[in-house]
Amino acid sequence: MSRVLLCRPDTPYGKRQINSSEPKRTEWIELFNKRILAILAHAHSHPDMARRNEHRKTLHFAPAAQQAWEKDFNEMEAATADGGVLVYEREFVNRYSEHVARIAALFHFFENDVLAGAGGHVDGDSGDLAIPESTVTSAMRVVEWYLHEFKKVFNPEAVMKEMATYVMKKFKRMLEDRNGGPLEAPTGGHLNCRIPFHDLRSNCNRYGLRNTEKLRTVLVWLIARGDILVRAKEVRRKEMAGNLAYLEPEMVEIQFTPLGPQRFRFHFEVTG
Repeated sequence: MSRVLLCRPDTPYGKRQINSSEPKRTEWIELFNKRILAILAHAHSHPDMARRNEHRKTLHFAPAAQQAWEKDFNEMEAATADGGVLVYEREFVNRYSEHVARIAALFHFFENDVLAGAGGHVDGDSGDLAIPESTVTSAMRVVEWYLHEFKKVFNPEAVMKEMATYVMKKFKRMLEDRNGGPLEAPTGGHLNCRIPFHDLRSNCNRYGLRNTEKLRTVLVWLIARGDILVRAKEVRRKEMAGNLAYLEPEMVEIQFTPLGPQRFRFHFEVTG
């Protein structure tokens, strides 16, 4: 997995809106397609791999690009030390700088290389073989995005935060449905701050959270951060024999400030 650019994007459901009022710029698509067609035509007119090898040239980093690449390499490596911010991403970081170099080379070739003619000869300038710092920086940004995608799968803290965010969104929506609107200080009546555990579980259909123990793991993580409480199921005692009073099932309760404007702790809805 560390040798590939792993991608695990979020679902775009609910966000795929059409807005025809905004003009779409197409000139970059046309330039991109034109370059792709030129490269394909070049490959078609040079089918002999042995002849292609005769005309291969080696790219290299410009001095500033080399310094930027080495600096980034050292920073990434330091972050994988015990206690570092990338300790769970070590396997990907082992290949991170190689990915950067390869992508920088592809960017540079795509943008700058002058394709050889029919006889394998280049008319005029063959293109600059030195990859500039700006191209290396662009490659770093791309590989950083894939590093973040890798983190979603292999970093347990990031995975837990993602599941917790999902649970809290579901929880808030259920509370709003029960209270008939946004959770604000009520003008009268009782504000419902609890949801039965198994009702919440049945509403969480992602990440395998319908599994009771997996959801409990996420709730324990949230409890430790002071966002929720879990109230145990009420048990009928002997002295309650014959009492038909309703006994609450196991409940999940949101933390809030009881005095003044009620402020609820839904921290995982907002980045930061």
